Amino acid sequence: MRLSDFYNPDGRSDLKLLAVNASAVWCSVCRAEYEDMNANATYRTYRAKGVEFLGTLFEDNSYFPAQPADLMRWGQVSTHDVKFPLVLDPGFKMGAYFDSDATPLNLVIDLRTMTIVLVTMGYSTTYWGTVQTLLNKL
Repeated sequence: MRLSDFYNPDGRSDLKLLAVNASAVWCSVCRAEYEDMNANATYRTYRAKGVEFLGTLFEDNSYFPAQPADLMRWGQVSTHDVKFPLVLDPGFKMGAYFDSDATPLNLVIDLRTMTIVLVTMGYSTTYWGTVQTLLNKL
C-alpha cells in the first residue's frame, strides 16, 4: 500500500482526507482509541463524508517491531473491529512525525495536495470534531 494510492488531486473519487493512525500493541491509549472508534462507528460515519482511514502498527507488547500476527490480532479484536486498511510499520517510519513520546499519533492528510493538515499526539474524544472542521473547509 502506498500513500499515493489515495491521492485525489482532481476530485475523481469521493475521498477528501486520509486519517492516519500510528499505534503500538502495548499502548493502552491506542487500544482505548480503537475501542472508542468502534463503539461510535467513527469509520462508517467519516468514510461516508470522504475520510479514509489508515492504521499502522509499529511495536508489539515487548517493544519489538510489530509482526503480521500482531496486525491480525489487533484488527480482529472484537472491541476494535477494524474495517479500514491496517498495515505494519516495523521500521517505525511514522516516528518522523512524533513530536513527543506519547502514543498514538494521528495525522490527517488533504488528499488533493497530499499535505499534512493536522498532527496530534495521544487521543482525545474531540479529535473527530477537529476533523469535521477540516472537512467543512474543503
